[in-house]
Amino acid sequence: MSNKTDIAIYYTSADNAEGWVDVLSNFLVHYVEQKKAPSPSIQLVEYGNSSECNVAIAVLSNNTIDLDKIEVKGENLFIAEKAEIQTVSLSSTLGNGKKYRFFEKDAETGQTSIFNTNATSDIKSLYWMKLLDIAKDVFEILHPNSTTTINKGKTIYLAEVSNDQLKNRDAIKRELQRHGFNVVPSSPLPENLNQLKEVVVQELDNCSLSIHIVGSEDATLNSSISESKVEIQNQLASQYVDKVYSEGGTSFNFSRFLWISPDLQFQNEQQQDKVDELKRDIEALKGAEIVQTPMEIFKSIVLYRMSDNYKHEVEEKEEIDYTNSVYVIFDQFEKDSAKPIVDAISASGKKVLEPIFEGEQIEIINHHRNCLVNCDSLLVVYHNNNPKWALSKVNDMRKSPGFGRIKRFKSKAIYLDRQDTEVEKSNEIIDIITSSGQFSTKDLDGFLSKLN
Repeated sequence: MSNKTDIAIYYTSADNAEGWVDVLSNFLVHYVEQKKAPSPSIQLVEYGNSSECNVAIAVLSNNTIDLDKIEVKGENLFIAEKAEIQTVSLSSTLGNGKKYRFFEKDAETGQTSIFNTNATSDIKSLYWMKLLDIAKDVFEILHPNSTTTINKGKTIYLAEVSNDQLKNRDAIKRELQRHGFNVVPSSPLPENLNQLKEVVVQELDNCSLSIHIVGSEDATLNSSISESKVEIQNQLASQYVDKVYSEGGTSFNFSRFLWISPDLQFQNEQQQDKVDELKRDIEALKGAEIVQTPMEIFKSIVLYRMSDNYKHEVEEKEEIDYTNSVYVIFDQFEKDSAKPIVDAISASGKKVLEPIFEGEQIEIINHHRNCLVNCDSLLVVYHNNNPKWALSKVNDMRKSPGFGRIKRFKSKAIYLDRQDTEVEKSNEIIDIITSSGQFSTKDLDGFLSKLN
């Protein structure tokens, strides 16, 4: 039996002044234990000393001196960079290590932000994801023959919720488990902020879907924490989407739902403002779909997304050519009044995409989402004197990057048959076309000119 230490972390004392190395060490231990493997032996080694180990992690930063003279012994070497390190400055030993970048450099200012627990919320999210990367690679080396019983395709992260949504969380949890899905976390999240984030990122890595239920109360950690558990879990899931996509994954590998009950009653204006802000926050909605339907419909949407047939049906359905396409959105009772507008756009040589109103709810939602993601341009026809309806379509447009849209709209506008001051407030993000009376093709000249 080998007497080698499992992991040796090489560092300078300055790099652990705020516990940075300790956090790395603790995360590695928790990750391995989460995998139901024996806790690894870890030794913290200041430069100038050495350790017999299976995995060596060298922490490099501006505090590290004489890089060309540093020798790190270890069968497998990882480099945790807290600053931009020139490869030419590294010793031959360090130069062969696998690098993990624990900092972000602003291209304009040149300022470096180190990933740590004291950084801004966005940087902290990147930090936990980077810790996850290095922990996964260390685990694979320490346990090369380890097999896991976790099936990502059948595992769902169901986020902890505020007290007013406990009943709804239990309802969706029971439904998922009844259909054979593994629902995590299986135990309450830690109250300690750092430990909570460690657990969340590890659990997300085992899942193909996360569900976040928005309530009318805050699920806070304690009075000294400004962010709630609900917000933290959503931020980390949003960041995990970035990680999946950066590694070549798609929504089939990981996707998210944010569910809001249509009957949600807010206790105060502050919480309602938070939810309204969430609906507008593209970063928080990354990779997510907001669903505001009764619980029974939401259950069916989730089960369809997780069904074995979902990917097959998406891949097999006839491809739609979205080139030169305009998605014309109108209310189902306004189809006749929208027809002249649809005909005019079609006559200009553009492909018109229209909403559908018949079929299963999930089919209607998916069609709407696919058109938002893939169309070249968007026109909302507003004739129904219901400003909330029109503004909801504008909100859908703003959320389209969260559905997977990566290109800019060539043109986007609302066509009104009358003045509406509430809707016209959206003119900073979408063009407003107001008809002078009966529809005329000239009304669309400005809109169509942007499509070519």
